[in-house]
Amino acid sequence: MKVVIPKKTWQYPMAVERGYKQWLKKYINSIANSIKSNLAPIQSFIASHYRQDDNESYDRQLAIAISSAIQAGMTQAEIETALMNVYNETDIYNKGQIEAVYKSLGQAPIVYSGDAENTLRSQFTQQNRMLIESIRTDIRTKLIYEINSQVSNGYDENEIIAVVNKAKEQAFKRADKIAHNEIGNLDGRMCKQRQRANGITHYQWRTVRDERVRPWHEEREGKIFAWNKPPFDGHPREAPFCRCEP
Repeated sequence: MKVVIPKKTWQYPMAVERGYKQWLKKYINSIANSIKSNLAPIQSFIASHYRQDDNESYDRQLAIAISSAIQAGMTQAEIETALMNVYNETDIYNKGQIEAVYKSLGQAPIVYSGDAENTLRSQFTQQNRMLIESIRTDIRTKLIYEINSQVSNGYDENEIIAVVNKAKEQAFKRADKIAHNEIGNLDGRMCKQRQRANGITHYQWRTVRDERVRPWHEEREGKIFAWNKPPFDGHPREAPFCRCEP
């Protein structure tokens, strides 16, 4: 079999990642603002701040009070639209990359497999739908823990808002990681699928050459790998937070 290796370096969709980070933080802000606008159930619960012998019942009541305050900051339709926009932006960028790669090889036309493309889209939206929901769950869990641990001392409105802001800042940090990992992973899977569909059998591993590169990825710098024989932790960008390029 003829070995075909791209001559052009595959570029990362940094602008798409930044846009996804911004949207995730907008989503988190919508949750935080919803809580701040609906503090009554939490304040009512804290005002009574009794603990019965039935701890399970107590914890359940606190969870209900907090859940009542955490109303949906965005509709599911808005979330689905945002995910499709992120996917489509990555798709457009990635197609530009594969076209540039094929131009460097002097080959055309480019083939896009409908079934494989639909699978990529479905996997991305399903995975990120769950991650977005987990952000809301994490904020809820952190509020329950913080308020539950201090409820006997009482909480005024400003203290509750401070707890919400703390949970929001923690969620922001997680949003950065989600956007980086999910966009990198999606772009990497598109790259693999599209190169293989168009007869590119191998690639040259390239790192970003900084101190954050995994030692075993650094050892792969410049080496040739076959798409059908991945290293133990996968091709570039398949390992969590990998920034390498094929």
